[in-house]
Amino acid sequence: MEDILKKAEQARESLIPSKSEAVYQKEYKIYLDWLTRKNVMPKDVTETVFLAYFQELVVLIMGYFGGCRSQELLNMKISDIEDRDSVMVVNVPESKTGVSKKFTVVDEKEFSALPLLRLYMSLRPKSIERFFLSFRQNKCTSQPIGKKICLGKSPAKSQCI
Repeated sequence: MEDILKKAEQARESLIPSKSEAVYQKEYKIYLDWLTRKNVMPKDVTETVFLAYFQELVVLIMGYFGGCRSQELLNMKISDIEDRDSVMVVNVPESKTGVSKKFTVVDEKEFSALPLLRLYMSLRPKSIERFFLSFRQNKCTSQPIGKKICLGKSPAKSQCI
């Protein structure tokens, strides 16, 4: 085990530039805090746990890049999103002001949003038009996400956003 820890530390030192260390540590702390809120021990992390975490991030990506209100996120459809390789163009047709708007999602220096959005989009059933769907039993379901996103077995036992 000691050998593995030593190799992991060497890999971390060589993969993370010193000027990015603070950004990495901040994001890692956010992830660890999320695990704590969900009562998940780091040793119990699986692909399913990662996807649940990423699902919350996808909602945050759209809110961050588009400044979207919750109702605009709820109304978002897969057909509102156009993947143009280096950028995604999102059309928000139903806004509170009644005026449609567009925004773009791009990869930023500190955060690669496009691969995450593409992963989420690849997991969705193709027959469902609503963009944000629930994720259960290792796959996206046909159930749309409502205003409260709950990732536990029941809302009383889970954290909602």
